[in-house]
Amino acid sequence: MKLKYFLIPFIILLLLTVIILGYNLCSANISKNDKDTPATDNSEEQIDTNASDETSYNNDYKQQEDSNTDEDSSEGTGEDTAQDENNDSNINPDAEEEIEKVPPSITLDILEGPLYTESRDICYYRIGVTVEGTPSPSITFSKDDSNGAWGENICQVNLYEPGDSYTLTAKAVNSEGEASKSIVLSWESIDEPLEAVAGEGLNDEAFLDDSMEAIDVILPPLYGGYIIEDVMLGVAGTALIGDYTDNSPIKGFFSFDITQISGKEILDARIEFYNYDEIGNPMAFLDFVLIKKVNWGEDPPNIFDLPGISLGHYNYPTFTCTGETLISELQKASNLNESVFQISLENMGSDSDYDDLAEYMVYNKQTSIRFTVTYKP
Repeated sequence: MKLKYFLIPFIILLLLTVIILGYNLCSANISKNDKDTPATDNSEEQIDTNASDETSYNNDYKQQEDSNTDEDSSEGTGEDTAQDENNDSNINPDAEEEIEKVPPSITLDILEGPLYTESRDICYYRIGVTVEGTPSPSITFSKDDSNGAWGENICQVNLYEPGDSYTLTAKAVNSEGEASKSIVLSWESIDEPLEAVAGEGLNDEAFLDDSMEAIDVILPPLYGGYIIEDVMLGVAGTALIGDYTDNSPIKGFFSFDITQISGKEILDARIEFYNYDEIGNPMAFLDFVLIKKVNWGEDPPNIFDLPGISLGHYNYPTFTCTGETLISELQKASNLNESVFQISLENMGSDSDYDDLAEYMVYNKQTSIRFTVTYKP
């Protein structure tokens, strides 16, 4: 009996040992299975799924964004093109507007004549023509004894015997048609033809008699220009006198071709400034214009204060430079067979009215100035 009670603790201890061993074996098997079997955790699957969904969403969004960008670019290009077309049309709204064309019209006027020169025993007329029309008509004369020396709108007709007459016809032509006018010019137009003053209204090409005592010639200006002190040099067809925006004074200059009077005896000379334009109000401070004979050579002048010889000072705005000094200087150039005769124009008095405005006189080589020389053949 005592032995029975003595074995009970050992039995209980044995059972606990069996239970513990069994539990450890189960745990070991579970760990081994966990290592051998791939993880299939639901949270990981959820993350992967979300990542996949996010990638898909981003791709879809990028495609949509690219599509929208292409549409916007296409629309923008269209708008830009339309804007460019609008801008092009706005640059010159009259570009497609057709200029109205007008047939020519023509009138004739006697500018000089009949004038008689006893030394040549010749009577002559100078006739001016005025034309209108679009496009600008071309002009032709049936006779021009000056060979175009007076310009395209003026001709000269010489009559060589008392009783002679000539019917001058001028014609204007453009793309829309033509017009013509005629005038009868006669030595007998007046009882006593007016005597021409020596050198006035004559032209070397108009009178080809070897017995001539004097010939007039118009010396063509090669170019004109201006110098602004410490600022710039301008060479074109115009001479300027006045002041610039920084109140610097402006001087003008002209260069004339004198090859046709080389070696000739000069009898008379005059430089006529018969027309002008104004920029601003230069007459408010300009006093007198000083004309000087200068020499800067073949290239345009680059010195503001050019040395020279005074040919006289005159009142603005139109004037005629003449006198013994001009004749003398021209004779020197002729004797030396020089090819050009050069002059400068500057204001005598105030350099500027100091109002920071560009104000000046404009003399154009084609429409403002005429250099006439009378020489002995």
